[in-house]
Amino acid sequence: MKINCCAAILALAVMAPLASAEDGVLEFWDCDLKEGKTLADAKAVNAKWLKMQNDANPGAGIRSWGLSSIVGEPGGFGYMDAFPTLEAWAKSRAASETPAGMAIDAELNGIAACTMNRLYQATEH
Repeated sequence: MKINCCAAILALAVMAPLASAEDGVLEFWDCDLKEGKTLADAKAVNAKWLKMQNDANPGAGIRSWGLSSIVGEPGGFGYMDAFPTLEAWAKSRAASETPAGMAIDAELNGIAACTMNRLYQATEH
């Protein structure tokens, strides 16, 4: 139950303008919800992750979406995170290495198994 490549590219094309009115960095995670876990569970923990990221990156305006497939492979799930710059993304990685960040990552890992991620430089056309 993975988001296939075409769905991820479509999401990138459709959602990039939502991420920012300018160029930026988008990170996609391809995941499977673990048995008994729901999109609501993922949303609740992702909200904690997003707050931590924006607290660690004041003014960056990091945004995040949960993705679920509506066409193609049913049950696909993932995340898309939008960063204004590669530097903001790097700060995000550093925040995830703190004790608080590792605790939130452990919660995220308890909800979904993410097998692939990609980082894109997004350019508005």
